[in-house]
Amino acid sequence: MAFGIKLEAMLSLIDSNSEKQRLKQIPIVNDCYQNQAKYNFEKQRRYLYLSSLLIILGICVFYAGFSKELFKEVKYEYKSRGVVLEGEPVDIYWDWRSFVKRSPQNIQEQKN
Repeated sequence: MAFGIKLEAMLSLIDSNSEKQRLKQIPIVNDCYQNQAKYNFEKQRRYLYLSSLLIILGICVFYAGFSKELFKEVKYEYKSRGVVLEGEPVDIYWDWRSFVKRSPQNIQEQKN
C-alpha cells in the first residue's frame, strides 16, 4: 500500500491489456491478478451452486404442489335434503319409489 492506495484499487484503474501484461512481470502484481482471478472464479462457483440449488428447490416445490403432496385438494359435496312438506315422511328423497303410485299400465311399460 503506497500513499494510502491499495494495489487492487490501483490495478482496477488500468484498462489497457498491454499495460496489464507489462505489470504482470512484477511478482506482487502478478500474485494480485491471480488472487483476483481466483476470487472471481470462487464467486462464480458460489453463484452457480446457489442458482442450481434454487432451481432444484423450485422444481421440488412445483412437483409437490402439482402432485398435491403438500397441499391436499379437498372437495366438499353439498347434499340438499330438499323441502319436506308437512305430512310427508322425512326420507322422501331416499325412498321415493315406495311413495309413487304405480298403475298396471306403468308397470307394463317398464317391463318392455
